[in-house]
Amino acid sequence: MPGDYLRDELYHRLSHGTQTFDLIDQDLLDGIWYQDLQDRSEYWISPGLWRTLGFDPAAQAHHQQSRLALIHQDDLASLEQAVQTHAKRSREPLLHDLRLIDAAGERRWMRCRASVMRNADGIPYRLLGVMTDISALQAERQKFADITEESETLRSINKRLREEIAQRTLAEKRFHHVFNASPNGLMLVNAAGELLFANRRLGDIFGYSADDMVGMSVEQLVPHEYRQQHIQHRETYGEAPSARPMEVSGELLGLKADGTTVPLEIGLSPVDDRAERGHPGDTIASIMDISDRRKVERQIEQYTHDLERSNADLDDFAYAASHDLKAPLRGIQQLSSWIADDLKDVMSGETESYIGLLQNRVTRLENLLDDLLEYSRIGRRHGEFRKIDPAVLACEQFELVEAPEGFSLDVASSVSEMATLPVPLSLILRNLFHNAVKHHDRSHGRITVTINKTGDGYRFSVFDDGPGVPEDQYERIFQLFRTLKPRDEVEGSGMGLALVKKTLETYKQRIEVGNNTPRGTVFHFTWPAGRTIKAMTDVERSGSREGHHTAGGGR
Repeated sequence: MPGDYLRDELYHRLSHGTQTFDLIDQDLLDGIWYQDLQDRSEYWISPGLWRTLGFDPAAQAHHQQSRLALIHQDDLASLEQAVQTHAKRSREPLLHDLRLIDAAGERRWMRCRASVMRNADGIPYRLLGVMTDISALQAERQKFADITEESETLRSINKRLREEIAQRTLAEKRFHHVFNASPNGLMLVNAAGELLFANRRLGDIFGYSADDMVGMSVEQLVPHEYRQQHIQHRETYGEAPSARPMEVSGELLGLKADGTTVPLEIGLSPVDDRAERGHPGDTIASIMDISDRRKVERQIEQYTHDLERSNADLDDFAYAASHDLKAPLRGIQQLSSWIADDLKDVMSGETESYIGLLQNRVTRLENLLDDLLEYSRIGRRHGEFRKIDPAVLACEQFELVEAPEGFSLDVASSVSEMATLPVPLSLILRNLFHNAVKHHDRSHGRITVTINKTGDGYRFSVFDDGPGVPEDQYERIFQLFRTLKPRDEVEGSGMGLALVKKTLETYKQRIEVGNNTPRGTVFHFTWPAGRTIKAMTDVERSGSREGHHTAGGGR
């Protein structure tokens, strides 16, 4: 049989004969591999190796195809490379693990410990390998590797868990810090109304320690007469939880530890995904003690009441000043006329001048009373809100001024219609026109008005061609009872521009003054858009609040 000479050669090399060889092959080793390195197709496998692999040794042929079929295909190249490298470079035994295919077609891990034999010239010509079945060892190794891999995975998981725990611990510390540092009281309440968490501010509001509040029922913070109602509100909120203020029809009240009540403002927000699924979950409530606000509101209400009463008194005074004081003034005016008539034949020029001066003073005082009455009513009598043509309105107010024949008005308006309050706007234009005519230094003059739309309202400009106003007097001319010339030279109360400025400030507008070119003065002022001015004047006065509700009066 092919390869028998190799077997005989091997037997001859063993000093103890075939009995010793069989003992080694069958009882001490899993098999022997003997190969000719000069003709690699020639090899011999011992009966013990065939039996280890489950084959009948007598039925096996030692040829190249059997050898290739016996070795796992993935290990052929690595085995050949290991043998070649070892034959060229090393005189130490070759240790190589490979997989062989047994009779059942299963892979068997074998460890080959081989030595290269060299001839007298040192050339490798034989390979003797001892095969050991390490399948069980390899299985244990794989188990160990799997365990090691699992251990690495577990260590990685444990590392991530430790990092996550550290992050969560830090986040929890930060949460507790923020939770307790909140200026509002905060509580976490479950669906049954039990307090799961409370911050320090909540304890301060209700007079408990935060720790003592944990486990309390939220109804313990509700005045007794409203607790049953609060339970119903809480259950209703649980059916459709959402982030919103607590809904009540009156003031919210909470019950403190000492039995007193405190006004509150409360916001609710679900914090559990069960709420998103339609099931009642936990709710966080933000609670604000508004005692100071209520105190300020009461003070404001009292101040408003006092102010309204003061305004009413001012109206009464202005009416009395206009009505009761005008009567004796008119009497003085009439008496002075009678005296002038009686003494006209004997009255000297100086006396006639004094009587004229007296009558002018009476007229000035009457005008002053009229202006005071108008000034006191600014901001409290708005008139009717309607649509107007501002150019027409300007022309109407100029006619009311009754300017001398030498004065004219030009209006250039890009606005044909505007919704506004004509009464205060008329007062502004009329006083500006009257001011331009009264302070003009000539018997004739021209007043020009321009009206344009702006982003949030309208811009009015009133130009005159009079003597102008010195820049250092721009602020002074808007003060009460101020005139640039003595009143004996220019008759007036000194309130016209003050009326204009106060009216504009009532509607949060401003006026600017400058010099016209080549002479005269220009006043620029803004007037709010219709929706803006309507919102300012449509103030709804609500009545006093009725009834009181609780810290849980509604959700």
